[in-house]
Amino acid sequence: MKTTITFLGTADALPGAGREGTSFLIDDGLLIDCGWYCAVRLQECGSHPLTVQTVFFTHCHPDHYGGLPGLLWWRGLGGRQVADLRPLHLVGPAEDLALVANLCHRFLQAERFKSTWPEITTEALEPGETWETDRYRVETIRARHPVPAFSSRLTAKESGAVIAFSGDTGPNEAVVELARGADLLIHEATLAPEISDAEMKGDHSRAIDAARIARAAGVKQLRLVHVQAHHAQASEEAASTIFPGGALAREGETMFLPNPSPRPPNP
Repeated sequence: MKTTITFLGTADALPGAGREGTSFLIDDGLLIDCGWYCAVRLQECGSHPLTVQTVFFTHCHPDHYGGLPGLLWWRGLGGRQVADLRPLHLVGPAEDLALVANLCHRFLQAERFKSTWPEITTEALEPGETWETDRYRVETIRARHPVPAFSSRLTAKESGAVIAFSGDTGPNEAVVELARGADLLIHEATLAPEISDAEMKGDHSRAIDAARIARAAGVKQLRLVHVQAHHAQASEEAASTIFPGGALAREGETMFLPNPSPRPPNP
């Protein structure tokens, strides 16, 4: 039994042409964050909006939920002929989750177009709480970010795979213990590697910060996300000098865990 993870997007808050905001799909059913054109990207990567069962939001900045209205609209229209379509379950920070869901409802004029709104359920979490299903256990800690945000450790119960993901965060030593021994650490690298410690604001990280955490945590693999295109290659090179094998996540790339065996991105 393997757990699959597909990188739908790896860009920062302003994706360039042909790129998508950072989001990834686990086993076709669990979506971590929801990039700008998530419903389309799912299909481009060989999945489907109707197979997603849960969206787990690391935080509620628009680049991490911007594709939610489109995903809901797609499920509302596309799911009308699916008799057993399960409600889409939204999980995220308690302070912001209900607000985002309600704003999507208003934005799509769901009271006016009732047949296009899918059934949803919501589950609010505080940092430090654990979300658990029959398939996954997700432990959270508070990320270093201006809004309520999670860094998380996901354990897939069937395969035993462990995936740690930082979400958007400044360098945080607490992520070392969270990611301890993980098969894969997905860590943001928004800032260029040449930015000095003195220039950092504490709300985002560099690739070298991600690599130091990966090394200290003893993870098996590191993938960098939330990376600006102009410093992507430099960030990958900087990370690999600290954590050999540290690499950029490639959009469309699928990995099979717990023994990492990447499949090339879809063309």
